Amino acid sequence: MTQASKLVVLHAFGNDFSPMQSDLVLPELLGRLHDKATMLTKVTIDAKDEANKVGDEITVTKQIEFDGVKIQTTAPSTPTDVNLDSVKMKLDRHIYQEFVIFDTEHAAMRPGKIPDAILGAADALAYDINSSAFNCYKEVANTSGLIGSQNIRTKDDFIEARRRMNELRVWTGRNLVLSNDTAANTISLFTAGNDQKAEVEGEIGRRYSFDIFEDNQVPMHYAGSASADVGLKTSVGAAVGSTLLILTGATPGATFKVGDSLKVAGSKQSFSVAANVDADGAGKVDVYLFNPVAVPIPAGASVSNALRIHKGDSDGQVVQMPMISTRDTASKIVMREMASASVPLAMCTAECNRGPAHTEVGDVVRLSWPAEGVDKLVMRVTGVDLGAPQDGSVRLTLVQDVFGVLMSVYADGSERQWTKPTFQATDITRFDIIDAPTILTTNQTVSSVLVVAENPGVALDYQLQVKGGVDSGYVDAGAMPFTPLFSTTKAMSTGWTDVSLVLSGPSAELSSITQEEVRQGLGLMLIVSALGREWISYQNAVPGNSTIVTLSLVNRGLFNTKPLAHPAGARAWAVSEGFGITDWQYVRSESVSFRMLPRTQTGVLGVGDAVVHSYSVAGANSAPWSPGRVRVNGVESGQITGVATVTWRKRDGTIPVVVFNGDDQSQLTDATYQVIVKSGSNVVKTVSGITGDSWTFADETSLNGGAYFSSLTFEISAQKPGFTDSVAARVSVTR
Repeated sequence: MTQASKLVVLHAFGNDFSPMQSDLVLPELLGRLHDKATMLTKVTIDAKDEANKVGDEITVTKQIEFDGVKIQTTAPSTPTDVNLDSVKMKLDRHIYQEFVIFDTEHAAMRPGKIPDAILGAADALAYDINSSAFNCYKEVANTSGLIGSQNIRTKDDFIEARRRMNELRVWTGRNLVLSNDTAANTISLFTAGNDQKAEVEGEIGRRYSFDIFEDNQVPMHYAGSASADVGLKTSVGAAVGSTLLILTGATPGATFKVGDSLKVAGSKQSFSVAANVDADGAGKVDVYLFNPVAVPIPAGASVSNALRIHKGDSDGQVVQMPMISTRDTASKIVMREMASASVPLAMCTAECNRGPAHTEVGDVVRLSWPAEGVDKLVMRVTGVDLGAPQDGSVRLTLVQDVFGVLMSVYADGSERQWTKPTFQATDITRFDIIDAPTILTTNQTVSSVLVVAENPGVALDYQLQVKGGVDSGYVDAGAMPFTPLFSTTKAMSTGWTDVSLVLSGPSAELSSITQEEVRQGLGLMLIVSALGREWISYQNAVPGNSTIVTLSLVNRGLFNTKPLAHPAGARAWAVSEGFGITDWQYVRSESVSFRMLPRTQTGVLGVGDAVVHSYSVAGANSAPWSPGRVRVNGVESGQITGVATVTWRKRDGTIPVVVFNGDDQSQLTDATYQVIVKSGSNVVKTVSGITGDSWTFADETSLNGGAYFSSLTFEISAQKPGFTDSVAARVSVTR
């Protein structure tokens, strides 16, 4: 038998590897570098200027920002000065990785196979690039929340971070990169309601206007020892533009590290330390900052060294696992072994009778100690003392089990089969169907239908199936999220605004938002009672506990609804937190049938088990909308003088915006308006077909014997052919 080996020949190049480097190595290496240097896709890169060698200086242009817009008036327009600022940067750190490959090593490769060393070099370069990008945090002084807090992350931390980004006017491109532990903790936040899917699938995605990512290279910054000093003060004042704080009150020899965050009493700024420095023997230290002082800081102001991670130095220990051959398994075991070094655990010694004499180290017990408020705390046995001949007591050394749960089942192993749990899907019983406001539709349609439904139990979402009047069968609209359901705790007023509104329900589902976000369709709620339906919006949400939340900055009567005196117990759907929608449109008065099929982890409700619901499309967005901001001679009510001129602002449902009743802006509409003027209960004049947004009662005196009426009521309604007139907006005045 003859065995042949394939000969690899580099034609005409001999031992010159340059062609292989350009044609084979570089494409593979750059592709690997692109995949591994993940942080380059999360930061903004200015590549207009370039460096050719170590020490070259490049110019980076700063972003141009305008403070706001101007309103066009009859006066001539005025330009805004544009200042193009830039920063000079010297690129004096060029990274590389060098290795050697021999001819024989290359000849032994499979054709087209790049040695692992080449890919390893790309990984090393990518790791350094990621680390450099992450380390930019040391130069960023803007922080949110309490950096030194050791509490676990909650939704409030994301909301606070969003608020801080809004203050900095960072509206787009918000990337949030979390460490592995924080990402796991964050996923655990989404365990109920519409967020339950995130926990089941182990993903976070886009939350609170952030695109959230996880990276195992996220650094941990440990503050210098000066973070423990509580008596830090400014020795001298700091002027605007200064990047130096002279401090006193530090422990002699205390350290400040690059990246430490400082807060000064009376200043809203956060400062980031630019250089490592130690306090002298008198506790004085000159701290240089990355960011300049924006508001003068006086002498004697208290300074706190806000911690990143925890106070003081870190404690560390090395745990070796020579018996484990894989890194992932070793990491899991080491994390459990080191848990007691990072988590405060409860420990005790229990003195018992001879009953637990058979207990072994590692056994699990539950400890209840009413005097200390301990109830069924899961503990693990770490030591057993069987006593002595003269002392028969058994002493168990117990430590809290960090993996313990409130509901544990311990079996003796006699059972040998595991039954997969099932989650029965049940039909939805609490829901509402309504014409969808244009701003909430997928494609800005005016005749779509919106569904809000409460989770009937343990469902993840529900499949919405729809059948229109001309459809031959049901059409699948897709998987829809459930809508958090609240109820009013007391009767509501009939004003256009509310200072506060207290609701009962899952308070964790609501969070405070900005006015701009309200205008974009967030913070919308649908109130439903026997009196009717009403759309409202809120801006602030303050939870009282897990079941009570107080809303403030509430605007009512949105989308052509009217403020109603809803009683206590009225349904309040948090529509912006999740709803079902049809992507297609229907004609007015068309009867539409709906089936909602809840989906659990183990199944979907059968079509035959779902109740069919019908809805008649109202055409609410195409109908004439009541005018807003009605005034007579500029006043909302009260006393006027002279000729009466009534003004209003046009409203229309085909435009995808959120408009409040008091907004002083008209919308484009094809509706005309009718004005009815009354004095007491008598109609004195009716005018129709008005296309503008004002009307003057010019002939009032001629209708009243040469005098003005002592009191007038104006009723303004919108009209469109084929539709019923809108509800009239009323305003009453006296003279």
